[in-house]
Order: sequence, then C-alpha cells, then structure tokens
Amino acid sequence: TGGLSLAGPPIPTDGLNPGWISRQSNGFVYVAMEDDPGMLQAFRLGDDGDLQPVGPPVSSVGRHPCYCQLDTTGKWLFAANYTEGSVCVVPVRDDGSLGPATDSKHHQGGDLIDKELHDRQEGPHSH
Repeated sequence: TGGLSLAGPPIPTDGLNPGWISRQSNGFVYVAMEDDPGMLQAFRLGDDGDLQPVGPPVSSVGRHPCYCQLDTTGKWLFAANYTEGSVCVVPVRDDGSLGPATDSKHHQGGDLIDKELHDRQEGPHSH
C-alpha cells in the first residue's frame, strides 16, 4: 500500500538524538546520535524489529554526526559530523559493537565559500 507502520518499539537512545540510521545486512543497525558531542551506537536487530544496544556508544570525534555507513568489508563504520565539518572511521568488532575512532579528518575551507553565503555557510559541513 505504500503506508508506513511502526515495526517495533522506538530506538532506545537514552535521551540522545538519533540523526541517521544505517541498517545493515549483518543484522545490526548503526546510529549516528546527532548531539554535541556526537556519538555512534550499534544495535542488534531482533526478529521482531526490536533494537538492543551492542556495546557502549563511541565518539564520532565531532559534533552533530548526520551520516554513517559501513565500508564494503563491514569492518569499518564511517561517519560525517555536520557542525565540525569532519569525518571519522571506527572499527566494527566481531560482535558488531564499535571501537574507538582510528582516524578523523577536519575539513577546512570556509574562506573558499562565496561571501554572500556566510550568513548560513560559514564553513564546511560534512554529509
């Protein structure tokens, strides 16, 4: 029918702000918590659609992560931090949980943005 329905209870985020949900074929869901500081959390997807946290959340090494996605091997999760204009990569452990970031890059370039846009685009915003 094209209609949407709730498949299970809401994501248990303990008050955090889920900004991007990346469902994977490995039975896990990875969530970018769009907060300051930003966090990334792994969840196990149950047969009934219920989500259970797997391991503790880890830092996205920035503020307000707005995107996350596994690489093709399923061993690395990449995240983009909107406010920081940065990206990071975190390892995915064998149990599906996330380890601390192994690398991050902060993009520069606000001086290259058209001056007429500085009221709303003062610097880079990774997506």
